[in-house]
Amino acid sequence: MQKSPGGPPVASFESVSFAYGSRKVLDSLTLAMPPGITALLGPNGAGKTTVLRLLATVRRPDSGSVVVLGSSTAEHDLDSVRSALGYLPQDAQWPGRLTVAQFMQLMCWLRKVDQTPTRIDRTLSDWPTSGDGGLASYPVVNTER
Repeated sequence: MQKSPGGPPVASFESVSFAYGSRKVLDSLTLAMPPGITALLGPNGAGKTTVLRLLATVRRPDSGSVVVLGSSTAEHDLDSVRSALGYLPQDAQWPGRLTVAQFMQLMCWLRKVDQTPTRIDRTLSDWPTSGDGGLASYPVVNTER
């Protein structure tokens, strides 16, 4: 696998295959994601979401290897790989009706982030909004397609 001009890949797939039951979605995929922004483009059913699920360690490949920031998802503690990633599924559902501040508290708790209130207050104060309570009081709304 060739390295990108910007340095080693931040993620790579080497001969990765994956199937949902008898439906093969990926067949010997080899891919290097360089530092920066990578876009996955393709028609419905092409395997874009499956690639992201494999990258985020939500799924494991049937064969081949996935490497994230130099760590193989098959050989290393998944918590160390997951702690370097942010992943938002396309069909995410949140409990009840949360405000932005409550949602951030939940995410910090799930990610074991220390000093949650201080970090949340500092982050939310960077976003100008109109209305009472600022961004912290805005609802996070579940939407259905």
